[in-house]
Formats: sequence, C-alpha cells, structure tokens
Amino acid sequence: SSYSFCTLLDILPPAFKMAVIEACLSCSTQSETGFIWDVENCLPLHTFNQIKSDGKTLCYSKAKHTVVSLQKDKAISTIHYATRPQPRYRCILPEKMSSAAINDEGTHLVAGSQSGRLYFWFLTSGQLLRIWEGHYKSVTAVSFCSDGSFLCTGSEDASVKAWNLASVLDVMLPTHAEARPHNTFLGHTLGVTDVKCCHTEGWVVSSAKDRTVRVHDYITGQDLYCCILPGLPKCLAVNSHTTSLFTGSQDGKIYLSNIYPERNASNDFVVPQNKLLNALTGFETTEVSKSLGQYHTATFEGHVYVLRVSNTE
Repeated sequence: SSYSFCTLLDILPPAFKMAVIEACLSCSTQSETGFIWDVENCLPLHTFNQIKSDGKTLCYSKAKHTVVSLQKDKAISTIHYATRPQPRYRCILPEKMSSAAINDEGTHLVAGSQSGRLYFWFLTSGQLLRIWEGHYKSVTAVSFCSDGSFLCTGSEDASVKAWNLASVLDVMLPTHAEARPHNTFLGHTLGVTDVKCCHTEGWVVSSAKDRTVRVHDYITGQDLYCCILPGLPKCLAVNSHTTSLFTGSQDGKIYLSNIYPERNASNDFVVPQNKLLNALTGFETTEVSKSLGQYHTATFEGHVYVLRVSNTE
C-alpha cells in the first residue's frame, strides 16, 4: 500500500479515548483501506474499508467523528463513522473532486472540483446548498477559518480566494447569481499547492509551484509575508499560536519557518537552513499536520512518519 495522507485526530470517539492520547488517520490512492494509528506505539487501532483518497479529498470531522472520502479518479464519496469499518453512506457526486474540507462543527462540507467549481453541502442531511464557479482551473485546496464564516480556496490558476459564506449562501440571492469572493490574492505566479487558514483571525497561508509560501489577511486583502523555499512546496501546517509554519516539499524535506522573522529590503525573507527538518530526504512529502507535541507527514513509499518538534520550536 502507498500512503498519501495522514492527519492528527485531536478528538477520538469514546472507545478510543481511554487507550490513546494521540492518533493519526492515513489512507491511500492505490488501495481501498484506511487506518487509524496509535502515534506512541505505531499500532493500528482501526481499519476503514472502501476508502480511497489522498490528502486533499479526505477529511475528518472532530465534532461528529466522521471520515469523509472523495475519490479523485471517480465521482464517488464515502462517509464512515470513526469506529465502523464499512461506509455508512456511499454517494454519487456531480463531477470529480480535487479537494475537500469540513468545518470545525462538522455541519458543512465543501469540495472543489477539477473544473474549478465549488460545492457546499449540509453534511447532516446531505443537502447541496450551493454550487458556484470558484476558479478557472482545478481547485487544489480548500480551508475553513476557525469560526466557519470564511472559506479560502487555492487553484491551479495561481489564485487564492477568500469567500464570505454569509454572502455566498444568502438565501435571498437568485439561484444562479454569481458568487463574488471577498478578496482575491494573485501573488503566486504558478499553481497553488496548498491553503491553510490560521488560528489568528483573518490569516491564511498558501504555497505554490513557484516555490513561495505567502501569508495573507483575507479580511483586509493585504499580503503580509512571502517565504522563498529551496524546494517545491506540497503541503502546509501552522501551529496553534500562528508563530511557526511547517512546509513539506517535493524532495522530502520539511521546512520550519518563523512567521515573524526579520525582513529584507524587498519585504521578503528566506527560510534559514538551520530550520530544515531533514528526516525524510529522498521521499515526496504529501501532507503535514500539527499537534501539541508531534508533527506528522506521509510519503508515496508506503510509510507514515512521526516527528517530534517540540524541542525544535
């Protein structure tokens, strides 16, 4: 099996809470089996069947203990309860999806398609609330802000957009009314690879194939910082205090950046080499996630790695 995604499960169902403190979820694009792992002893706690996805189209609801998987090669989605191996629901989608996310309350699911459209569902009932044209090319990343009021998206068209969901989902709007982004960021010159909303209100981080990582304020529309990386960034994670930024690159290196560094005359900064986490050299890093004391990543080589970075920070 070749794992392509792993993420920290901060909240587990009651059946798991007495056994472990931290666990991670992994799945593959080449097999239809997913796992929940005990981070401390590296043992599998639970297995999911008929789940085939990568890091962009698989998401976990901490509030509902639900795993949602959207296949990239087929217009199919599956919904699992965290303690049951078989899917609870299996649904046909309007088209193939390339990214997905669930809000913190576990009530809404958003998915970006390969055509650039965005789909917004009420997860509890499965009702499709809105479809709108979000980007000109494939939507590569979607992320809810912490309170669920804004949605940030990134695309192969090199743009990052912030959507005010109160406006997008306004029931008074005509059915086919065009949705307008609250702000659009055009600083990247090549396709966006990942987007993550920060815990700091109004901040979103994006990475792109031009080897830059940018921090934006989606409320005011300002570009705050730009980080130039030696390698091609594939995935992002931000710590809970929004002070440290972790970037997994295509060459297997993980970069730790200080979001508040000294800036040069061009208002840019370069990641210092002594902040390079070099444990996965030679592999392709496809997903990183953060926790209080652990740092997680995955590769195409069929392994899930756990790095402790509390001392590094």
